[in-house]
Amino acid sequence: MQFFTLVTKSFQYLKNDRLVLFLSFIPIFIGSILYYFLGRWIYTDVFSFIKIKISNIIHIDSTNTILAYFLGIILSILLFFLINWTFVLIVSLLASPFNDFLSERIELLHFKKEIKLKNMINGRLKTIFFILFNESKKICFILFINIIALALGWIPILLPLSVLISAIILATNYLDYSWSRHNLTLKECISDYRSSFFTNTFMGLILFLLINIPILNLLIISFSVIFFTLVSVEKNSEV
Repeated sequence: MQFFTLVTKSFQYLKNDRLVLFLSFIPIFIGSILYYFLGRWIYTDVFSFIKIKISNIIHIDSTNTILAYFLGIILSILLFFLINWTFVLIVSLLASPFNDFLSERIELLHFKKEIKLKNMINGRLKTIFFILFNESKKICFILFINIIALALGWIPILLPLSVLISAIILATNYLDYSWSRHNLTLKECISDYRSSFFTNTFMGLILFLLINIPILNLLIISFSVIFFTLVSVEKNSEV
């Protein structure tokens, strides 16, 4: 079972390497600050405002009270997913240079290559703006796809498809650190994802659930970077 093997290895890297552990705390630190300053505004004011607007639109456009009620529940749940996902994406954007550093660190440790910390840090500093720009583009694309998935969620029968799309996009978000570092083309990225489709998608589904639990959604960011980096390097080890 590749999935459980990679989960075990991910925890081992967290436990055994001090730099990996240190880098893993950075998204938690960034997210905690955002929670402190923006959490109440996001999860009360913003959520309540949009929920009221959705409720008003449904009741205006629907003559069936029961149908409007259930649609309101479904859309409120999807809205909660969207807000949590957007929050995690913002944290991931701010932490992206460190996540990229973490991904490279895991790859070097896996292949037991010589690690010159000074050179790694200098390399990250030189590419920090490129990493942030690339991450910004990726997040815009993810949000666009997520809006499509949210639209599909309006149709109950298509809700499983909406969740599946969201899971794949989540997995892709973390795989992209390895893809970008090795300059993979779009065709190569698709092929790489398909070669471990079950592992990638299953982990994406787990993240889709965990991402909606405040605090825990911060803890999984670095773990996801480690896990999906291992998915990539394990494949390269077999080549």
